[in-house]
Amino acid sequence: MGLPLAISLGGDEAAVIASIATSIGIPIFNVSAVIILNAFSEKKAKESNLKRIFLGLIKNPLIIGVTIGLLCVGVRYLLPEENGAPIFTIQSNLPFLYTVIGNLSSVASPIMLICLGACLDFKLTKSLVLKIAAGVSLRLIVIPAIAIGGALLLK
Repeated sequence: MGLPLAISLGGDEAAVIASIATSIGIPIFNVSAVIILNAFSEKKAKESNLKRIFLGLIKNPLIIGVTIGLLCVGVRYLLPEENGAPIFTIQSNLPFLYTVIGNLSSVASPIMLICLGACLDFKLTKSLVLKIAAGVSLRLIVIPAIAIGGALLLK
């Protein structure tokens, strides 16, 4: 969601910076989240904490996606080139597949949000109303106000 916003606000230069930030941030935040949530989980699993954390890291979809993306970028540099351009690209050699992947990428976020909303059980959130309100307020109001205020001070 942040990348289209960055592109609309800052153009291609902002897209490069946002891409770099997300490529670093996604793995760090997801690894941290898996470790913290597994370490402080109230479940008493049969396997040890380290094994549970390791399995959580291996099964995390975003970490899997980042790993596959890094592998694809690595393979790109191994492909033979002719006149400085790769001799095989999905865009030029498999245009039907490139179109399908492009279409899927444009609907991935909305479908994910719909699935997430469909799985939400509002009965379970009644006891967490204050915590949810505090988290949403911090994320949508307080932190952006601090960031914008800090940016204005540095200007």
